Amino acid sequence: MFSIKRDFIRWEDKIVEVKRSYPIDRVKDVSLIKEWLGVDVVLRRDNIMYFCETIQEAEIIENEVVELPVKSTKRKYKKKDLDVPNE
Repeated sequence: MFSIKRDFIRWEDKIVEVKRSYPIDRVKDVSLIKEWLGVDVVLRRDNIMYFCETIQEAEIIENEVVELPVKSTKRKYKKKDLDVPNE
């Protein structure tokens, strides 16, 4: 199994997800990289440019409670199926 690393930055009153970061001296065209990555924020710190996407706040689209069915997780075992010594 593998995991995907995601980095977030709290900036002003927003949270942004870092999509890519590059040393400043390697960035020649900020607008082109923003368009290529599909991001809306570029931050700069310690000679690194962070290309980020703003995380949108959650929005309630329907105010209705929905009951989900509950599936029973109980298993039925016979005494012979269990590894228990005879009593």
